[in-house]
Amino acid sequence: MDFTPKPSTIGEIFQSEYFFNIPKYQRKYVWRNSNIEDLWNDIQFSIREKEKVNYFLGSFIFKSTKNNKFKIVVDGQQRLTSLLVLNSIICKKFKDYEDNFNKDEMLKYCVLGDKDEKVQKPRVINDELILINYMVDYCCFEEFPNSFEDYLLSKEYKICKNDKQLIYCYNYYTEQINEKLNLLKGHKTKIKYLEQLRDSILKISTIEISVEDEQSASLVFETINARGQELETHEILKNYLFMYEKPIRGAYSAKNKWDSIILNVDNGKNTSLPKFISQYCTFVFGKARRGEIFKKFKYGTPRDKVNERINHLLDSSEIYKNIICCNDDHYSKKLNYLLSCFSEMGISIIRPLLMSLLWALKRNDITEDKLCKYLVKIKNFFSIFVCICEKKTNELEDQIYEYSYKLNKEFAEDILENLIAYFESKKPEYNVFLGNFSTFSFSKYPDKYENVKINKQKCKYILKEYELYLQQNDDFVISSFSIEHVKDDCNGGKACLIGNLIPLPKKKNNNLSGKSMNEKVKIYEKSCYMSTQKISKHASILTWNDENIQSRTNFMAKEFYEKIWKI
Repeated sequence: MDFTPKPSTIGEIFQSEYFFNIPKYQRKYVWRNSNIEDLWNDIQFSIREKEKVNYFLGSFIFKSTKNNKFKIVVDGQQRLTSLLVLNSIICKKFKDYEDNFNKDEMLKYCVLGDKDEKVQKPRVINDELILINYMVDYCCFEEFPNSFEDYLLSKEYKICKNDKQLIYCYNYYTEQINEKLNLLKGHKTKIKYLEQLRDSILKISTIEISVEDEQSASLVFETINARGQELETHEILKNYLFMYEKPIRGAYSAKNKWDSIILNVDNGKNTSLPKFISQYCTFVFGKARRGEIFKKFKYGTPRDKVNERINHLLDSSEIYKNIICCNDDHYSKKLNYLLSCFSEMGISIIRPLLMSLLWALKRNDITEDKLCKYLVKIKNFFSIFVCICEKKTNELEDQIYEYSYKLNKEFAEDILENLIAYFESKKPEYNVFLGNFSTFSFSKYPDKYENVKINKQKCKYILKEYELYLQQNDDFVISSFSIEHVKDDCNGGKACLIGNLIPLPKKKNNNLSGKSMNEKVKIYEKSCYMSTQKISKHASILTWNDENIQSRTNFMAKEFYEKIWKI
């Protein structure tokens, strides 16, 4: 790997003959507030201790280009962008104080003349961050008397989500400089402070590393990070994919596909992308520790296969979207219902396995009918193991991840049968299940009930599964309902137990408040829910008491363990 490091300063970098271009595979401006503030505090420290310390800002890595006016920023865009903002604000302050000499001197650290276009442009060029152009123009050239926000309004520029941190950076540095200037008296004293601040920034020491080719740039980008912050796995992966993508018909599409992946896995937020990448790695390459994920991706994705990997990631993100949202019309209602059960139970460990199975369906390795039969058994196991018995899934992780990888690599039903057998071996004993099932409850008066688990979501899930079992319908669709307490739960006792709960439409449920049991039963009889109709015919419904509730709870537990959630 060829690269040439040399000692440098911020002044030398910002006074070079190059524009610094942020390539498309780099992160957006994502410095946290603390990073922005730390840079300012470090500069202030260097001013106070200028005789004792020589502030070092780390290394900057640039790749040379055939066009001699550009250098590609491999690492350091967050710092370069922040320093350009700070330089521009200082330039504006000299302009505000009508110090044209210092303003012109500062200007060369903010902009550079483009001979081809015959204009002056910001030294840091980022096509993904248009706001920086407006910011530099406002500070260095415009004679606009009002705030930067007003300036943007006058230009009809709409601030977007990606601008948030850059706006914070500008406002924070402006406030800090204004606060200091307001404490100083006299025009000359203020100018002297601005000169001191400028000189301290320009004298900051750094190492400038130049690389000659994309391979070296990629390797350096993977190992060097800005201000000690390790790059996230998905950011390194993105860099690798963007770096080696082959253009189709002269156009690059990786960026658009990457944006679509983000939308699929977390509705436009970036928070679930690392989880998706990790779970994708599990079913495609096998289980990997966090630090090994990118190595597996790189080993499993030769440079000439990058386009295929991007497409596979995009297709997998579509599958993943259905796993977490369960609203894809591409699948049957039954399959969507089964996927929704895992989502409702909050079982993320199962997602690599679900991706493997849905890919098998996509490849026609298994029919949807057969897949649903297997998923019912898997759903039943987790309903007992996690939902009711509340056991930790850690002990299952290795087996699930191993089978996820096996089933994706070469799908075979006997492999899936072995996994089902493994789940069956882990099924808790009935007495453990009964003890936990009998404690799940719901009430609007939790203070009246001790030693029970008030959990509305799980109670609704149990009632929904019970209703589906009784109806035996094919579409697996249950209309929405609210939970009705047969015995009023305001008086305590066992009225919060699952055996006292039935489904009813919300409007009808609200109308039953304060009604006698005779009046309630008439409503139960006409209900669209079979479990509600069934309880209306109970021999002791008119004298429904705690004994009846416990008896029904025990009966439901046995039905669930032996029939409804049979593995």
